[in-house]
Amino acid sequence: MMPVRPRHSRFPDRLSAAELGLWLSYRSLQMTLAPMAHALARADGFLRRRWKKGFLPPGWESLARFAPSIPSGAAKVSDGPRLWAHAASLGEVAGLWNVLLDLPECKRLVVTAQTPGGMARWRQNIAVLQGGRPDIWPHIAPFDHPRLAARFLSRWGITHILLYEGEIWPGWMMAAAKAGIPVLWVAARCPEASFRRWRRFPALTARLLSGLHFVQARSEIEAGRIQTFCRQSVAVGSDAKAWPHGPMARLGLKPPKPPNRPKGLALYCLYRGEWPWVKPLVLEWMKRGEVFVMPRRREDFAFFRRELRPMGFSFHSENTGAYPSEGRDRRYVLVDAFGQTQPYWPQCRVALVGGSWIPLGGHAFWEPLRHGIRLWSGPHLHHQQPMADELKEAGLLKVCLGPDLVRQVGVENLEPSSDGDYRQAYDRFWEKMKVHRERSLGDIRAALSLATTKTPVSELSFGSS
Repeated sequence: MMPVRPRHSRFPDRLSAAELGLWLSYRSLQMTLAPMAHALARADGFLRRRWKKGFLPPGWESLARFAPSIPSGAAKVSDGPRLWAHAASLGEVAGLWNVLLDLPECKRLVVTAQTPGGMARWRQNIAVLQGGRPDIWPHIAPFDHPRLAARFLSRWGITHILLYEGEIWPGWMMAAAKAGIPVLWVAARCPEASFRRWRRFPALTARLLSGLHFVQARSEIEAGRIQTFCRQSVAVGSDAKAWPHGPMARLGLKPPKPPNRPKGLALYCLYRGEWPWVKPLVLEWMKRGEVFVMPRRREDFAFFRRELRPMGFSFHSENTGAYPSEGRDRRYVLVDAFGQTQPYWPQCRVALVGGSWIPLGGHAFWEPLRHGIRLWSGPHLHHQQPMADELKEAGLLKVCLGPDLVRQVGVENLEPSSDGDYRQAYDRFWEKMKVHRERSLGDIRAALSLATTKTPVSELSFGSS
């Protein structure tokens, strides 16, 4: 697919009074909060060294966000180009990992995330890949402040930056521009809600995005939205979470095919506000087969424990044996731990994707889809609309326009009507994703090659002129 060509921008180059006020307010918060947060992180680190107990969550690695810790085994700056690849959390790490696996020419990687779950997934992926790779180093993402980001870039010897989906931080962009480091934005997201916010501050948004060397959006619709604010061409790529062929083949795996499964139901990325709508379905499905509830937010775990314990559910966090185990208590499970869904997918035939039964915009479909599971969602899919449209066209996603699945669809109609037809649709979809993957990788490789020889980018300026 051809890149979206830049249009003549109707937005002014000068920041409006509102935009300048917003920018100055953000910079003031940066300058005020960064020293305070650093002092708290140092105090927490002292308490942990002295008494083995601090007051900040240990998984957030607070002190490392201000003072990068370089492992002793890390290569020296002079050893060659070094790429900083960043993703926000678990889902984004999965997509960016697919990109990096398909770019074996990218050596000496520094991979970061914003959340403990994302960092845990990075470390797990690195350990699994051929027993670990000495040229990939995980590190928590730095605080969004120009000087802190500049320190991170300098200590690690970063020569290129690869950002995934939506992590465009002004402090990082300013530090990269000052150092002349090219920034690539892949699988760029711009849902309708973000686009409306950007249009309120067009000149400020355009100036922020002007520091990008290369932009590749997830879909043509999102590429058009981002192009509104970019002077350079925006390429059209795809969501890298849907690239199973290259990395899996390299690891000796094959794309999964929908098997003849037990009649299991997964409620994936479910919110507590959606529980009243899906509870009747759960009660009906418990008469047919297994049910696995996978909440989206950690703070919802206690709510679901209270709701599901009287219904006969067991909890993943209390399971000390291998799954599956015999007995009724393992048929109905609350997966109250992040990153622990893999053992349950082979037992499932249907998955309901959360965030779509209340107006939150839906969540990514890739984890259940990779296991060949029939997908159902509610009507609120504005954050996932481009991919939802592709899945609906392929016959792999069904959307219920109302909350009452039991009455409107019927429990017996949730499963695929024909396994053979579903397998064919599944194979056709993955072949289409393979084409998307090759095109996207070609654009990224070309951009990295050009960025290696490109002259330093100009420094960003967010002043009034």
